[in-house]
Amino acid sequence: MKSPLPLIILALTLSLSSCIEGDLSPGNGVAVESFAGRWDNINAQTNSLSRVTITQKIPGQVSVQLWRVCGQDQCNLGNYTSTINDLQDGKISLFLNWNDQPLALGLSLYEGGKLLLSAEEETGHQIFEDQFFSRPTSSSFFQQINVDDARSVSLAKLRINGSNNELNFLRPGTILIYQTNEGRYGKLQVRGNDDVLTLRWTTWEITGEVYQEGDYLPLKSNAYYDMDRGEEDSGESKSLSDFLWIDKGKPQRWLEPVNTALIAVYHLG
Repeated sequence: MKSPLPLIILALTLSLSSCIEGDLSPGNGVAVESFAGRWDNINAQTNSLSRVTITQKIPGQVSVQLWRVCGQDQCNLGNYTSTINDLQDGKISLFLNWNDQPLALGLSLYEGGKLLLSAEEETGHQIFEDQFFSRPTSSSFFQQINVDDARSVSLAKLRINGSNNELNFLRPGTILIYQTNEGRYGKLQVRGNDDVLTLRWTTWEITGEVYQEGDYLPLKSNAYYDMDRGEEDSGESKSLSDFLWIDKGKPQRWLEPVNTALIAVYHLG
């Protein structure tokens, strides 16, 4: 029998709903945080989806990333998004087709803190058995993100707003992914953004091992930073710099990649 995974990759409908007591409709406190994080398949022997990652990269949007086991590695099957405004009765749906046949992939919160995944055609024919996922409790979402996650993110040379207004993306808890001027991938999380922007960060070696990391990095106003080493670049040429932190007061603050460095928001705090 052919694997259903190609169907899942190309045809997906996402439904986020609650099977536990209480209503998750927009008027009753639905929150992306109820679903956000890394969910691992409870069945270690599964040959189907091995991991589901749910994030919010921009306000009002849910992002779902699917993974499966590929030999000794995990393969990214794609990233799917929908707006929170589409939420009706606690559900978000994305409609895609496979050979002109609509398919549905459902994700719902289940009792015991599990995530239930089910998939079926519009006719009700089941594509594969229901599967349960659990969210690791021994570490934070930031700690769970690895170099494979970072490599799967679409990075760009974008200025990240940290100003004190509704467009502030550098909120406490926000996670960013970056690639340094020297080609290494990394992750950072905003610890605080009041008078001083403070970060925790990890930069991986190209082979995947941790190159450098730190739990507390305060950024000075209008200064350049080398994220390979997690320190200010005080050199005159700024050739080692990855980020420029511009602070003209709380209404005008942003983090900007420089040289060949790239960046992207992974999950909003």
